[in-house]
Amino acid sequence: GYIPPPVPLEPTSAAPALLVTFNGWMRTHRGTTDTTLRNYRLPLLALFQALGEQPQGYTPKGLRTFLLDRAQRHGIAQAKNDVTAVRMFVRYLIAEGCCAPHLDQAIPTIARWRLASLPTYLSAAEVERVIASCDLRTLVGVRDRSVLLLLSRLGLRAGDVAHLTLTDLNWGEATITVAGKN
Repeated sequence: GYIPPPVPLEPTSAAPALLVTFNGWMRTHRGTTDTTLRNYRLPLLALFQALGEQPQGYTPKGLRTFLLDRAQRHGIAQAKNDVTAVRMFVRYLIAEGCCAPHLDQAIPTIARWRLASLPTYLSAAEVERVIASCDLRTLVGVRDRSVLLLLSRLGLRAGDVAHLTLTDLNWGEATITVAGKN
């Protein structure tokens, strides 16, 4: 009750009729939220400006050119949003019989791999340098070295190490109990 409910999108006279009917269709058939529809609004208005509001005239080349042009002028995140908005709009048009079937297949995918800029691994020498950098004269240094050894020598996941408790260590049997992903 502390956060006010989101204000629903109201069809306005300034919104193109095609956008208003698309929004209604998305709410009804896809359960799309108003926030998502707001995110789709600007790319679709730009699409109407570039290709017009007559979807019968949309071509694969026209859609690809529009999206790739926008992708060059915006960041990856915006380009992915543009692609999603246009793809959903074209799927709506196909469902309503307003454009050629399979036109959504012409829409390019914007590739972006998570963590693509990170190195795939550290060399053994680099791992040893990181472990050796811990100051064993302090409690924090001892803890950090322990965590690094669990990660590097035993191959435990960071989440597994973070959730370890003293009861997970069996000093007499030299075992560690890990309740991880599997």
